[in-house]
Amino acid sequence: MSSFQDKEGVVILLDSLGTKGIWKSRNPEEVLVSWQGVIDSTNVDVLACRDNGIDLKFNAFSDTMIITLTGDDKEKILEEAGTTLNSIISVGIPHGINFRGCISMGKIYRSEIMVLGDAIDEAAEYYEKSNWVGAFATPSVSNCLDSISSTSIWNSFTKYDVPFHDDKSKGTEKPFPTWAVILTDRIAGNLENNHLSTIIPPRITASSGSIAKKWQNTLDFLNHTEKLKKGL
Repeated sequence: MSSFQDKEGVVILLDSLGTKGIWKSRNPEEVLVSWQGVIDSTNVDVLACRDNGIDLKFNAFSDTMIITLTGDDKEKILEEAGTTLNSIISVGIPHGINFRGCISMGKIYRSEIMVLGDAIDEAAEYYEKSNWVGAFATPSVSNCLDSISSTSIWNSFTKYDVPFHDDKSKGTEKPFPTWAVILTDRIAGNLENNHLSTIIPPRITASSGSIAKKWQNTLDFLNHTEKLKKGL
């Protein structure tokens, strides 16, 4: 396999909440078009990463995305990973593609059809634990961020008490300081409604129980990051 990779790098593992059975309540073609919009946005990120000496590869299937980033500069990889996550999550929300997941780092063995290594193992352990629409750092990335002095990384990550599920079967203990990937209120593109701060509140009102709680947690984090940007 000439395309086989054996490198240190970053893994992003995301799943789209509520996608299972979505074809029963939404036009399947509409769902596929929405997913294609996310894929097109990610392809733009691939080119941007390549310009910065980073190799970004991704696979999407059913409700899941696996993204790997490899390169020589660990801090630059993390920064690009955060930018990519912000883009994917923000672009998905207006179209009903609501991602939650995590970012990990470590050894990556990758072919065109499979990803192996401790980075994907750790991501698989944590990606379902958060109770919101968003992404957070697993222990491997959290420990790395704790040791980085560069201020540019704070454009992509912030320390935050990430909400985990109350369901103990999913795991609620956070034996590590959690870092979250910053969400930007304004969504790139030509959407008529292009601010998450106006898209999310109606979803809270229209839902109830655990779904409303997910959206409230997401809005709380968005408000937190916007305050950080304003220095409040």
